[in-house]
Amino acid sequence: MTKQGTCGYLFNKAFSTATRANTYHDQILIFGKGFLAGQAEKIYSGACKAAMFRPGENITQLFAFATEIACLYDLYVRVLSSEMELWIINHNAIEEWTAMAGMEVNSPEYHVARARLCGIREADIDPEFHNRYDKPTARMRPAEKPIECTRCLLETMLPVSELLVGRRDYWKCTECGFIEL
Repeated sequence: MTKQGTCGYLFNKAFSTATRANTYHDQILIFGKGFLAGQAEKIYSGACKAAMFRPGENITQLFAFATEIACLYDLYVRVLSSEMELWIINHNAIEEWTAMAGMEVNSPEYHVARARLCGIREADIDPEFHNRYDKPTARMRPAEKPIECTRCLLETMLPVSELLVGRRDYWKCTECGFIEL
């Protein structure tokens, strides 16, 4: 999507910092709702046309909250089921989102359309994003360098790739054993 990778790594660091004192369940609720509301504010103010979220198995729970927030800001909520993504969209961008949703996943046109909806500057849009990563991981970091664990906060997270039915990438902390997809 962009030349600098995805924002998943920064989101995880912010999540860890903002919710350190609460239980894991409370962390997800507090930070998730705040993050979603912040994205709705960006869309409403015109900073971007849409925002995308990949909540995994919590998509139903997130959909309910996203709908509440979207109603407050007069925005739309859509699910791109092929990618298990939830989108909040400005009403002026529904046709653009629908066109993107009908494109071939991971095609150059698809990444350009997604980037434009998310407010990525034209100079930073990377139509060949999909060619550099077989299956982009949440962090997009080089394999050689450990990164900070979101649980123990030590720089001991290493990428792991397993060939099962397909390729599955995840991060595992060598200190506390925490696994992050």
